[in-house]
Amino acid sequence: MEAIIALGKAMELEVVAEGIETDQEYATVRRLGCDLVQGYFVAKPMPSDELRQWCGGYEETQSLNHGSTVIGIDEARN
Repeated sequence: MEAIIALGKAMELEVVAEGIETDQEYATVRRLGCDLVQGYFVAKPMPSDELRQWCGGYEETQSLNHGSTVIGIDEARN
């Protein structure tokens, strides 16, 4: 995973990690330099009308309401 992220960065690409389900996985890929993540950790699949509502209030999503350690992870990267 580290090599794939480094390759993407060397090619000046934004790197997206797919299938992120836990705060530990999120912290790992962010520490390794991943720019974006997708997966159940961020949100479960949803219909488009729910997506509009979700986009308006990310802080209200399930991932952050269940004791996630994501808050402040960017400071921990340094």
